[in-house]
Amino acid sequence: MKLMSRKGKRWRPAGNPVRLRATYNRYFGVVRMIAALDLAAGKLSGEELYVVIG
Repeated sequence: MKLMSRKGKRWRPAGNPVRLRATYNRYFGVVRMIAALDLAAGKLSGEELYVVIG
């Protein structure tokens, strides 16, 4: 048995996808944000971490 696709038949609707696919090639690193909420003081504090890959 051989599975062959038919021209014009798809399992998904034609056109562009609703979302863009994620890329996993982060050549220049990533930025991560860590935040904390102090409920007693009503303050939000945060810190940015730069992670260089490679």
